[in-house]
Parts: sequence; C-alpha cells; structure tokens
Amino acid sequence: MSQTVANAGSKAPTSKGGRAQHADRAALARYLVERYAAGVSLMRLSEDTGRSFGHVRRLLLDAGVTLRPRGGSRPRRT
Repeated sequence: MSQTVANAGSKAPTSKGGRAQHADRAALARYLVERYAAGVSLMRLSEDTGRSFGHVRRLLLDAGVTLRPRGGSRPRRT
C-alpha cells in the first residue's frame, strides 16, 4: 500500500518489491529527492526502499537531481 511523502517519515512511499505504477513511481521519486537533498546516501535510500542502487540513481537523475560526488563527505586537505 502506498504512503504519501508527508506520512512517510523514514518509510518509502511504495511497497517493497514489484514494479512501481506511475503514481507510485512519482511518489517514490519525490520521496527520494527530498531524502537525498537532506543528505541521505544513495546506498541508504536503496536499502530503505528495497530498490536497487541503479533504480534509485535513475529516479533521481530523471527528477533532475545533480548527484553528489562519490565517497561521502571527507575533510578537505589543505
């Protein structure tokens, strides 16, 4: 059963597994964009939603998100 982004909390707005329908895909994309903008990693989003890393990455790219560099945050070298 789908959840809205407002009700999602830390849960993904679509059920685990199976192919997302258009409305579910749009809700999932909105959820992923919001969480990614808040600093959550692609790997974590993949784990939380039960979707593959590539699927999560593709949804974010299709939504126009500019992905962060690989490797997470690291201290700058001076």
